[in-house]
Amino acid sequence: MKKRIEINNNVFWAHANKTLFWEELDALIISDLHLGKASHFQKSGLPIPAILGHEDLNQIAKIIFDQNPSQVIFLGDLFHSKQNEEWSWFIKWMDHFPKVKFTLVEGNHDRSIIAILPKNLKATDLLEHQGVLLTHEPLSKIEKEKFNIAGHIHPGAILKGRGRQSIKLPCFWKVKNQLIMPAFGNLTGAVKMPAKKADIYAVFEDEIFKV
Repeated sequence: MKKRIEINNNVFWAHANKTLFWEELDALIISDLHLGKASHFQKSGLPIPAILGHEDLNQIAKIIFDQNPSQVIFLGDLFHSKQNEEWSWFIKWMDHFPKVKFTLVEGNHDRSIIAILPKNLKATDLLEHQGVLLTHEPLSKIEKEKFNIAGHIHPGAILKGRGRQSIKLPCFWKVKNQLIMPAFGNLTGAVKMPAKKADIYAVFEDEIFKV
């Protein structure tokens, strides 16, 4: 399931799988994968299965095969911490997509991998096309007529039901000149975002819906 969002005369599709597809660039955008976080937790003594990293990559592979984008843009925090086994998995995983252009918009967690990126993964701190600015951290100042798409925050929406029941779901959070994407990774969590003057698209399993 997906929702159409028009930005600066460009068409974007927000998907229930927490990705964003940019029609004009034929680009799949993925934010905050945090690959390697499971191994990072394991070193701290937490019994988190590293297989979660495999599951994230398998899901992205399925999305690429289904949507067939010409490029994939990682919107920062592709990797969580120091290089480990999960990084080796990722390098081998990329070999399955020789015709896809991969770009990393650098995030604060990516500093340890910038010097060891494979040749088919290019890094930058900003991508811009037709006034749409892709960054990892949300811009605090955005020029008039421009629009910022970012990650970093891991936005979430809280839905409340009867009997004080509530659930927090990852979401796409959009205001006048900014869209913040949900975190893709399994171990990322979500932060409640203000609802005033915002369009909020929550995701749950195969559904995406406006809150």
